[in-house]
Amino acid sequence: MTNDQLDQFKQFMDFIQNVGAYKQVIVDVQKATKEYNEAAKILAQGQTVTNLQRKLEEAQARFKQDMQDAQASLDKQVQMKTGLLASKEASLGMKEASLLQKERDLDQRELALKKQESLMQDVTDMVDQQKKEIMAKSMDLQQREGQLASKASQIQQLLG
Repeated sequence: MTNDQLDQFKQFMDFIQNVGAYKQVIVDVQKATKEYNEAAKILAQGQTVTNLQRKLEEAQARFKQDMQDAQASLDKQVQMKTGLLASKEASLGMKEASLLQKERDLDQRELALKKQESLMQDVTDMVDQQKKEIMAKSMDLQQREGQLASKASQIQQLLG
């Protein structure tokens, strides 16, 4: 046997004699490995939680930005609609004023027509009255003619 082999044999013998001490080291290594695996698992879960927290914060930031954008869009729409409604209201106000003026004009025309109608009725009444007077005078003239013819006939009888 060579010196190297002899040294290896001695180390092997020392190892066998100290197996009890190495058993504790193996148990300690196994325990440390188990703790390491558990710590790695917890760390992975922690990283997952951290990732989820980061994703949640990103989603909250996006949601907040989307809400701000939506509110800005809504405000713009409300402003546009309010302007449009104000414009329509002004237009309707002008149309209403125009219609009221037309109504006043029509009322004035109606009043003028009623005055003309009343005047025409008065004229018609006067014409009817004059017709009656003319008829009465015509009848009176016919009676006078009859009387004159009778007197002329009497005068002719007397002369003749």
